[in-house]
Amino acid sequence: MLVAMTKVAQGDWAAAAEALDLALDVREGVDDRDVLWNLANAALQLGADQAQQQFYGYALSRAREAGAVTAIVYCLQRLCFGYYLAGDLVAVRNSAEEALALGSSIGQPAMTATPNAWLALLAALQDRDDYDHRLSRLEELVAKHPLGILTDPVHDLTRWAKGLCAAGSGDSVGALHHLAPGSGCPCWRGWRPQSGSRPLCAPGTGRPPELGSRSWQDSQAPPEGRGRSPR
Repeated sequence: MLVAMTKVAQGDWAAAAEALDLALDVREGVDDRDVLWNLANAALQLGADQAQQQFYGYALSRAREAGAVTAIVYCLQRLCFGYYLAGDLVAVRNSAEEALALGSSIGQPAMTATPNAWLALLAALQDRDDYDHRLSRLEELVAKHPLGILTDPVHDLTRWAKGLCAAGSGDSVGALHHLAPGSGCPCWRGWRPQSGSRPLCAPGTGRPPELGSRSWQDSQAPPEGRGRSPR
């Protein structure tokens, strides 16, 4: 795993992927949840979506067994990203709501920012009545509490939510303000933790693009290559 991350830092992606494959062979044989979620983080860096979810899932199981609430929240809020890319909005909601409840129960409001961001995004995507409440609570949390490494993902989710809400209400100017190139939205620059550039929704659908679909292929290509058939 350390070799893989070193190769990432050096820009040697082929060697990084090869080293990560070796690291991922440990599968569920590891009991240390710190190792498991760092394997998941490494998989995220290299765009190995299935492995990312698998190892966050293993870490979550170990955290539940130990009754480690903060570790449970850590895993839940990161699993949401993979669930969204897979189009499993029910799993996104369930994980976010559990993380929110746990973070609130232990008096750690900063830990509720990420799940609140996911719930705000789902409210915008699904045109739910709780969008304004979710967004207001999210912005209050961001203003009052440092979020550490999750500052950028929460910022991104907030922009996604605002952009989707504007688009859903027919406010194309507002949507472009939040989602267009130059807005800082990761729909264009890729999610900051190196997960690969994938749009939040397939064009015109309001849903995540399916992997391998034309909309997904176009999201992976440089602008001049979008819409062309792969050779």
